[in-house]
Amino acid sequence: MSDAEREGIQKRVELLHRHWTKDREYLAPPASGQLADLDPAVIVTPPKGLEIGYVPIVTRQEPEGSSKP
Repeated sequence: MSDAEREGIQKRVELLHRHWTKDREYLAPPASGQLADLDPAVIVTPPKGLEIGYVPIVTRQEPEGSSKP
């Protein structure tokens, strides 16, 4: 991606984070089936000062208990 493309995506993410608060419903619930569950272990708290626009990206997965290289 070019710098301009990355900047454009970053601005959109920041708008979503500012205006789509977690206390509102944005999509109608499914008419059939059920929503997927989210593992609480994958929910992160953004670093201080990066509360808006912070999107962590997973770079690897390791078995539980393994040490980092």
